[in-house]
Amino acid sequence: MQNEKRFVQLEEISSKLSLPKQFIGRILKTLAKEKALKSFKGPTGGFTINEEGLHLPLLKLLEITDGSRLDNCVLKKKNCNLVHPCPVHDRFSAIRAELILVMTNTTIAQLVKGSQKDLIKTLSELNAKSQKKL
Repeated sequence: MQNEKRFVQLEEISSKLSLPKQFIGRILKTLAKEKALKSFKGPTGGFTINEEGLHLPLLKLLEITDGSRLDNCVLKKKNCNLVHPCPVHDRFSAIRAELILVMTNTTIAQLVKGSQKDLIKTLSELNAKSQKKL
Protein backbone atom coordinates (compact mmCIF):
# COMPACT_ATOMS: atom_id res chain seq x y z
CA MET A 1 0.00 0.00 0.00
CA GLN A 2 3.06 2.22 -0.31
CA ASN A 3 3.11 4.94 -2.97
CA GLU A 4 6.54 3.85 -4.09
CA LYS A 5 7.68 0.28 -4.67
CA ARG A 6 9.96 -0.57 -1.74
CA PHE A 7 10.53 -3.16 0.94
CA VAL A 8 8.67 -2.36 4.16
CA GLN A 9 10.23 -3.49 7.42
CA LEU A 10 8.36 -5.65 9.89
CA GLU A 11 8.45 -2.93 12.57
CA GLU A 12 6.68 -0.45 10.28
CA ILE A 13 3.95 -2.95 9.34
CA SER A 14 3.48 -3.95 12.97
CA SER A 15 3.22 -0.32 14.04
CA LYS A 16 0.77 0.73 11.27
CA LEU A 17 -1.54 -2.20 12.00
CA SER A 18 -1.13 -2.03 15.80
CA LEU A 19 -0.25 -5.74 15.87
CA PRO A 20 2.50 -7.51 17.82
CA LYS A 21 5.70 -7.84 15.79
CA GLN A 22 6.04 -11.59 16.45
CA PHE A 23 2.46 -12.26 15.32
CA ILE A 24 2.66 -10.28 12.09
CA GLY A 25 6.19 -11.60 11.44
CA ARG A 26 4.97 -15.21 11.39
CA ILE A 27 2.19 -14.33 8.97
CA LEU A 28 4.51 -12.38 6.65
CA LYS A 29 7.10 -15.16 6.63
CA THR A 30 4.40 -17.68 5.75
CA LEU A 31 3.17 -15.46 2.91
CA ALA A 32 6.74 -15.06 1.63
CA LYS A 33 7.28 -18.81 1.76
CA GLU A 34 4.11 -19.28 -0.33
CA LYS A 35 5.39 -16.67 -2.83
CA ALA A 36 2.59 -14.17 -2.09
CA LEU A 37 5.21 -11.69 -0.81
CA LYS A 38 8.85 -11.03 -1.52
CA SER A 39 11.17 -10.70 1.42
CA PHE A 40 14.69 -9.39 1.61
CA LYS A 41 17.01 -9.47 4.61
CA GLY A 42 19.29 -6.68 5.68
CA PRO A 43 19.08 -3.03 6.72
CA THR A 44 17.16 -2.02 3.57
CA GLY A 45 15.15 -5.25 3.50
CA GLY A 46 11.66 -6.11 4.52
CA PHE A 47 8.56 -7.28 2.70
CA THR A 48 6.81 -6.23 -0.48
CA ILE A 49 3.90 -7.73 -2.35
CA ASN A 50 4.41 -9.21 -5.79
CA GLU A 51 1.96 -9.57 -8.70
CA GLU A 52 1.00 -13.09 -7.60
CA GLY A 53 0.18 -11.79 -4.13
CA LEU A 54 -1.84 -8.85 -5.44
CA HIS A 55 -4.12 -11.17 -7.36
CA LEU A 56 -4.45 -13.70 -4.58
CA PRO A 57 -8.10 -14.39 -3.67
CA LEU A 58 -8.89 -13.72 -0.03
CA LEU A 59 -9.92 -17.36 0.42
CA LYS A 60 -6.43 -18.48 -0.59
CA LEU A 61 -4.95 -15.91 1.80
CA LEU A 62 -7.06 -17.41 4.59
CA GLU A 63 -5.89 -20.92 3.67
CA ILE A 64 -2.23 -19.85 3.68
CA THR A 65 -2.30 -17.90 6.92
CA ASP A 66 -4.87 -19.69 9.03
CA GLY A 67 -5.91 -22.87 7.30
CA SER A 68 -9.34 -22.96 5.74
CA ARG A 69 -11.80 -23.01 8.62
CA LEU A 70 -14.90 -21.91 6.73
CA ASP A 71 -16.27 -25.41 6.61
CA ASN A 72 -15.97 -25.97 10.35
CA CYS A 73 -19.04 -25.90 12.54
CA VAL A 74 -19.70 -22.46 14.01
CA LEU A 75 -20.54 -24.14 17.34
CA LYS A 76 -17.31 -26.20 17.14
CA LYS A 77 -19.18 -29.50 17.01
CA LYS A 78 -16.89 -32.21 15.65
CA ASN A 79 -19.63 -34.29 14.09
CA CYS A 80 -21.71 -31.47 12.57
CA ASN A 81 -22.72 -32.31 8.99
CA LEU A 82 -25.78 -32.70 6.78
CA VAL A 83 -26.72 -35.99 8.45
CA HIS A 84 -26.09 -34.78 12.03
CA PRO A 85 -26.48 -30.98 11.91
CA CYS A 86 -25.92 -28.73 14.89
CA PRO A 87 -28.80 -26.38 15.89
CA VAL A 88 -27.58 -23.55 13.60
CA HIS A 89 -26.16 -25.63 10.73
CA ASP A 90 -28.90 -24.82 8.21
CA ARG A 91 -28.96 -21.11 9.06
CA PHE A 92 -25.21 -20.75 8.56
CA SER A 93 -24.98 -22.81 5.37
CA ALA A 94 -26.20 -19.95 3.17
CA ILE A 95 -24.02 -17.43 4.99
CA ARG A 96 -20.99 -19.69 4.64
CA ALA A 97 -21.64 -20.20 0.92
CA GLU A 98 -21.92 -16.43 0.36
CA LEU A 99 -18.77 -15.75 2.36
CA ILE A 100 -16.83 -18.33 0.35
CA LEU A 101 -18.10 -16.77 -2.88
CA VAL A 102 -17.08 -13.26 -1.82
CA MET A 103 -13.67 -14.41 -0.60
CA THR A 104 -13.06 -16.40 -3.79
CA ASN A 105 -13.92 -13.44 -6.02
CA THR A 106 -12.13 -10.70 -4.07
CA THR A 107 -8.40 -10.10 -4.40
CA ILE A 108 -5.93 -8.09 -2.38
CA ALA A 109 -5.54 -5.72 -5.37
CA GLN A 110 -9.24 -4.94 -5.23
CA LEU A 111 -9.03 -4.08 -1.53
CA VAL A 112 -6.05 -1.75 -1.81
CA LYS A 113 -7.07 0.13 -4.94
CA GLY A 114 -9.53 2.27 -2.99
CA SER A 115 -8.63 4.43 -0.05
CA GLN A 116 -5.55 2.91 1.54
CA LYS A 117 -5.90 4.94 4.71
CA ASP A 118 -9.43 3.60 5.22
CA LEU A 119 -8.17 0.01 4.84
CA ILE A 120 -5.41 0.55 7.45
CA LYS A 121 -7.92 2.22 9.79
CA THR A 122 -10.40 -0.66 9.39
CA LEU A 123 -7.71 -3.28 10.05
CA SER A 124 -6.54 -1.38 13.13
CA GLU A 125 -10.11 -1.06 14.44
CA LEU A 126 -10.75 -4.78 13.91
CA ASN A 127 -7.56 -5.57 15.80
CA ALA A 128 -8.54 -3.25 18.67
CA LYS A 129 -11.97 -4.93 18.94
CA SER A 130 -10.44 -8.42 18.95
CA GLN A 131 -7.92 -7.39 21.63
CA LYS A 132 -10.76 -6.16 23.88
CA LYS A 133 -12.51 -9.53 23.60
CA LEU A 134 -9.41 -11.33 24.86
